[in-house]
Amino acid sequence: MLERENKESLISVDYEYALLSPAIERVAGNMLTKINDDNEFEIKLHESEKLYTRWYYFIAYHYRLPTLRIVPFILRLINLA
Repeated sequence: MLERENKESLISVDYEYALLSPAIERVAGNMLTKINDDNEFEIKLHESEKLYTRWYYFIAYHYRLPTLRIVPFILRLINLA
């Protein structure tokens, strides 16, 4: 029972950070070109990641697409079947 609770508590956190964050980080990093200063790159990368995350959730909400927030619910439904 404890193992099951631990598994369920990690699902929502793991999927969002394991799937969405690396994808957004890659897109944001690829869009930042011709920056030679590492500190400036990190600052702009962080700003771009926030912007792209906001866009992702805006588009998903606007078109009523599933987001990573409902992945645990979908996985529980699949496990029950």
